[in-house]
Amino acid sequence: AAAAAAPAAAAATSAASAAPRTAGETRKSGRGRHAAPMPELSPRMKKSRRTRKVLIVLVILLVILIGVVGYLAYRTFTESQQESARQAQEKASAGAAEVIENVRGEGSRDSAIAQTEVPLLNGLFGMTSDEAVQAIGHGALVTSNREDTDPNTAIKTNLNVALTDEPADSKTSTPTVYLGLDKDGKVIEIGYSASASALGFGSLSFSDAVGTEHVVEKTFAKIGIDVPEGSVALPADKAQYTTYGKDGVSVERERCAFDGATNVNGLDCTWSAVLSYDYKTQIHTGNLDDTIRIIYVYVSENRAPDPEPAPAPAEPAPAAGQPA
Repeated sequence: AAAAAAPAAAAATSAASAAPRTAGETRKSGRGRHAAPMPELSPRMKKSRRTRKVLIVLVILLVILIGVVGYLAYRTFTESQQESARQAQEKASAGAAEVIENVRGEGSRDSAIAQTEVPLLNGLFGMTSDEAVQAIGHGALVTSNREDTDPNTAIKTNLNVALTDEPADSKTSTPTVYLGLDKDGKVIEIGYSASASALGFGSLSFSDAVGTEHVVEKTFAKIGIDVPEGSVALPADKAQYTTYGKDGVSVERERCAFDGATNVNGLDCTWSAVLSYDYKTQIHTGNLDDTIRIIYVYVSENRAPDPEPAPAPAEPAPAAGQPA
């Protein structure tokens, strides 16, 4: 009996050890009885994994940093370009104004040659228009004939006479003579205009042309009118004859009028002149030769305006009792 009980106890013990103790133990295991255990990472592999994570973070930060630096560099570059362009524009405008004022044109002054022959006009006073045109010569051609309605002048007709035999200037056209006629058709005013370069005055600055080279007085001398050297001077205030651009720095134009008294063949006369320098084209091209320099000179006989005709006398009123 003892021998028969021993195998049964052994079987029960084996079955009991094979069954799970509790349900919790089965859930806690999560692995089958026959699954291989998880291998544990070696210290070297753990270190390698940490290194990769650090490198990834560093690469991301580096990319962000490069983007920020690139943006800042682009912004700085564009701002510096805009500032440089603004400064260059201001410098160019200021430089143009300074060059216009300070250029002396020494070479032009020494080598300039008159390109046109100026006719003597002092003998035209008292001539008819036809006589004056014939006396002028140089291919004189009347291009304009205008009535003058100003009651404050004795001039009744104005003629423009182009000198077609003289070379035309590309910027100021042909040298021109101006004639003012009285009510009898006689010349009482003469005038002349041409470019400064055509007259042989070179590329002088405005102030030099007036104060140093006396181009106004010399132009009068060319047409036979005596205006003593030194009779013409610029105003002390440059703003009186200077026109500035919108930037308030660049000079677009210099223009000044002058006048005085003279005597021509025993006639008391008044002379007047206008010197004009236009820099608008030169400002755009940067070439001083593109400056339009032109001079106008006039001499008028001092004559009072013709009196207005007296009104016609009114007809006498009819006497009483007579029909109107």
